[in-house]
Amino acid sequence: MTDPFQQLMNHPGFREGQSWYRLNFAANKTIIAEGDQGEDIYVILRGRVRIVADMEVNHELRIRPGIFELEAGEVFGELALFDRGPRSASVIAVSDCLLARIPGKDLLVFLEQNTDLGFALLKEMMETLVSRCRRTNRKLLSMFAWGLKARGIDEHL
Repeated sequence: MTDPFQQLMNHPGFREGQSWYRLNFAANKTIIAEGDQGEDIYVILRGRVRIVADMEVNHELRIRPGIFELEAGEVFGELALFDRGPRSASVIAVSDCLLARIPGKDLLVFLEQNTDLGFALLKEMMETLVSRCRRTNRKLLSMFAWGLKARGIDEHL
């Protein structure tokens, strides 16, 4: 777990059972469904999860590719703190998982009251988001190139 999240979860003003909750998920269970509303964020305490998204290849074919996997210490669902839109992807437990569920509203109130920790935590989340955006961009460009090659129009590469 990243240091700011460890500090948050160990902070006396942010107690388990009041400000965050432990949840168990069995392997292959859906934790977050794409399109659902939600404002909670999750920290993986134990196990692995896969981020997946529904994709329409054509009118008859839909696929659900894995975008990437996350493991213990990593965070997901953090977009809900910055955007009240529906969940942008689904999250599936790859193995049995123990997660910390943190209600977004409670977290924001706490961070406003504890600005030093709040800044460190938000900075950590932004670094994570930027890293994931870069990784997703590389994957998207690779898929685009594959599609052009598969259709014989790779001279556009």
